[in-house]
Amino acid sequence: MDANAADALRTYYTDLATRKTAILALLIEGEVSMNALSLAPWPVSPEKPLQAVVETLTQRISEITNAAKPEEYEKLTTSVSELRTRKALSLRKSDIEEFVIKSRRNAGLAEAAGTLRTQEITRQGTSVIRKNLTPELVSALKSELIALGATRVPVSIKPSGVTGETAHEMLLEGAQAQGRAHTSQVLSEGEARVIAIAGFMAELHVADHKSAIIFDDPVSSLDHVFTRKTAARLAMEALTRQVIIFTHNIAFLMELEDACEELAKTGTPVPLIIHTLRRAGKSAGITMDGAPWHAMKVKQRAQYIEESLHKIKHLYDENMPEYNKEAAYIYGLLREAWESCVEEELFFSVVCRYRNSVQTLKLSTQPMRKSIDVS
Repeated sequence: MDANAADALRTYYTDLATRKTAILALLIEGEVSMNALSLAPWPVSPEKPLQAVVETLTQRISEITNAAKPEEYEKLTTSVSELRTRKALSLRKSDIEEFVIKSRRNAGLAEAAGTLRTQEITRQGTSVIRKNLTPELVSALKSELIALGATRVPVSIKPSGVTGETAHEMLLEGAQAQGRAHTSQVLSEGEARVIAIAGFMAELHVADHKSAIIFDDPVSSLDHVFTRKTAARLAMEALTRQVIIFTHNIAFLMELEDACEELAKTGTPVPLIIHTLRRAGKSAGITMDGAPWHAMKVKQRAQYIEESLHKIKHLYDENMPEYNKEAAYIYGLLREAWESCVEEELFFSVVCRYRNSVQTLKLSTQPMRKSIDVS
């Protein structure tokens, strides 16, 4: 609190200790000798420095006492808040100045834009799109609708513009309804979704990039025909770009596998990488390589069962009730594996659980297979 007071107090006690030692030595001698005259004078008192410390503490006590009053506390709180705000503003001063400059410039641009006539911009933009982009996009949309099997609903696109912006509008061909009903008011949810996919793929066709695309459950609300067509179209698109699909639909996953297999037969294989999201309790999901159990092939199921058996072997000697519980679960998996074996190996996948179609042509195209040991 006060370095000078601390040094004065420390010196005072040191000098006192020295004087005490000298006096004790004289008392031991038993007489007052001339040495008593050589004693050091009484140390300088640290009273004044200490008094200064006392005054400082008294002042602080008074300040703290006053600050404890509601009105003083509120003033201090307000002052601290204001100081913090000023400090924060000082650290972002350059950003604030730049923001003010940009805001003023944007306000000026907005004022200038307000004086323009947007009708001519809209007309010119629509004209450019109609002459250059629309024919190619229309052709691409028709091709996509054919690929997805959505030809029963005649739709087309045309350029449209509102207040200077040009876009494309999806219309029902031949519709003469008063007030122009939107396609969303006429099409079913599945039809609207498959047309939306066709429109998206058509836009990709005219785009000048091969960036990756991501779909989140694209076959929701689609019937088995549209699901199969969509899987085949996405597999075909994967020949030229990366296609990432999130889905919980096992039937759709099997359709994707079949589509990739058909492409491989034509000499254009598509690498299909499957990851499964598994959750344990309330913990976050963890992705694991491979398909979920109900979409696994026979060999994959056999390997999974073998790994599961290996994990519970130690329970046979350590915890029989827990072993019986796990063994019963694995036994259920074994039965499902046998069912899958019958579907895949005996019936050549003509009829498969979760698959939407019965593929009888596989009976004439599949060669005889060797049996697979799933014991």
